[in-house]
Amino acid sequence: MRALKLELTTAMLFIGLGLAYGGWAYFNYDMGTLRRIGPGMFPVGLGAILCVIGVFIALPVLKNTRIKPADAPETDAAGEDEEPNTLRAGIFVLLSLAAFMLILPAFGTAPALFALVYTAVLAEPGRDWRFMPALIAGALSIFVWLLFKQTLNLPLIMLKWPF
Repeated sequence: MRALKLELTTAMLFIGLGLAYGGWAYFNYDMGTLRRIGPGMFPVGLGAILCVIGVFIALPVLKNTRIKPADAPETDAAGEDEEPNTLRAGIFVLLSLAAFMLILPAFGTAPALFALVYTAVLAEPGRDWRFMPALIAGALSIFVWLLFKQTLNLPLIMLKWPF
């Protein structure tokens, strides 16, 4: 039950922030047209995306909510006791962002993406850290290289060896 409340709270925060941000941008910036977009188009679109994410978080929770007796123990769908370790997850996600930030200037984008993915994997105990994170980081590196280096022609350093 605690996890359901947390997910609903998260969904409501996404929807509320999306409405507030998008609404503020809509009333304070010129939207322009689709051919010549104005400064308000991106914030309004971002607010709409936040609202949609909030709805997608809330729908499965609302769909699976069942009324239980007041004296029933709190269990998840598999029948196990709920006790999410959100502190560990939060710490490792923040550490993954810090690792990305520290490794990017010294070694380039690809090693920074690998550090980001491998550090974020540690957020959930028992997660396989060998094959799948390497696959995700490799695919993400290729995607970033194709998008930013090849398509947008940005001066992106994918691999830098400072020694």
